[in-house]
Amino acid sequence: MEKDILKLYTIQPIGCRVVVYFAKDITKVNEAIEGDKKIHEWYMSRNNNTKVETSQSDDGYILLSESKEYEDSPLLLAVRYSDDKDYFMEKLVHEITHLVFHLEDYHSIVDETEFRAHLSEMLYKDLRDIYRKNRTEVISKVYYKDDFLKEE
Repeated sequence: MEKDILKLYTIQPIGCRVVVYFAKDITKVNEAIEGDKKIHEWYMSRNNNTKVETSQSDDGYILLSESKEYEDSPLLLAVRYSDDKDYFMEKLVHEITHLVFHLEDYHSIVDETEFRAHLSEMLYKDLRDIYRKNRTEVISKVYYKDDFLKEE
């Protein structure tokens, strides 16, 4: 069973923060945010005290701030867990692509293709690690010396 993950994540090269939410039911994001005082205060201060509107059919989404001060700043990245781990990772890459698009627009880095590529790579590694470190199941296979000595 996967446990829900809620983190306030700082994107280091640009100092922007986003709430990351991985869960089997991402429609429960409001309850998760309200359950963490620090994240709740940060989130509400940047989104005019507006709750997230989600759909049962969403596998993931990026939410942008609606406040005047932070208008169109990325605020939340949510991805629904899947029993198929490859599908989850594909959705994560998809949402990271949207996140980078919004970050480049908000921070005026549109013509910086190499920076965007490095940012995408860093986001994937960091968010994948957040996912892996918070999973409740074993995430790596143990290999024994004999596995490598077998002849085909």
